[in-house]
Amino acid sequence: MNDDDLSYKDLRRLHQLEKRSSAIAQLRNDFYIKVMDYIKELEQILDNADSPQKRKLIEDELKNARQAFREIYELREKKIVLAALSKVRGGNPDLRNLIHEETVLFEMLVDVLKTARDNTLIDKKTEDSSPQTYETEPINKKVDEKEANHHEEVKKEDNEERTVVLMKKDLPTFVGINMKRYTLRENDVISMPLNMGETLEKRGAAEKVR
Repeated sequence: MNDDDLSYKDLRRLHQLEKRSSAIAQLRNDFYIKVMDYIKELEQILDNADSPQKRKLIEDELKNARQAFREIYELREKKIVLAALSKVRGGNPDLRNLIHEETVLFEMLVDVLKTARDNTLIDKKTEDSSPQTYETEPINKKVDEKEANHHEEVKKEDNEERTVVLMKKDLPTFVGINMKRYTLRENDVISMPLNMGETLEKRGAAEKVR
């Protein structure tokens, strides 16, 4: 193992640091890559273990490393979600310690939250405060109106400005501004809303195909 590599001791230290503070702790920019390299190295050592004792030691280290990594990620994930909420509510969260993958996640969350707020928190003023008179409508009429609204929504989605991008790296699963779940991998070619594609392109995670 090189001096530049991560160890289980490093993961334990980072886990405690992340757990103790409400702020996002500082990480090396290649943290996620180095963790994956460390876990793959343990898996290779485990495959070549020549004694039950050594195999048991490596199995324990591998299990503990995966658990520590998962908890570090989930602690940071929660802080990023809270930072995105703060941002859309007018706050100014401290983002200095976000690394690239986390910055992409943060910006996507902000886009989704802003879109949801814009679509939901609309001031609706009652134009007529007089008592309302309700009339029953034929069931067939309501069904026809529902179908018409559905077709209108489909038509609106078809007319949405879109782009096609080539993914340059893997991204964690996220919800796009169109409220659809995306799990994107390197070399995927996918059609998506134009502004979401531009965000990924700006962060270096994708490049525009057309």
